[in-house]
Amino acid sequence: MQTNVIFRHTESSGRLRTLAETEVEKLRRVYAQIDGAQVTFSEDGLIRKVEARLNVPGHDPVCSAEGTSHEDALDHCVASLRRALVKRKEQERDHNSARETWH
Repeated sequence: MQTNVIFRHTESSGRLRTLAETEVEKLRRVYAQIDGAQVTFSEDGLIRKVEARLNVPGHDPVCSAEGTSHEDALDHCVASLRRALVKRKEQERDHNSARETWH
C-alpha cells in the first residue's frame, strides 16, 4: 500500500512521516481493502492541521483535524477514519447477510 505524506507550509519531518505511515498501516487491521492513503500536514500560525484521505474501493473516507500539535491532529483523524471504516465494514456485512438470506 502506498502512503503519500505531504508537508504544506511546514518543515518536513521524518518522524511525522513515519508516524503517519504507521498509523495508516494500523487501519488496515480494521479494513484490509485500503489501496492507499494521502496524509497532508499543514500549519497556520499556532494551529497544526492534518488531512487524511484513504483510497478504498467504492468509498474514499476523508478526515481533517486541527490541534496544538500535528500528533494530536493525526490521532483525531485516525480515530475518525477508524470509526468510518468500522461502519463501512458493518454495512458490507449486513448487506451480504441480507443477500444470503434471500437466495
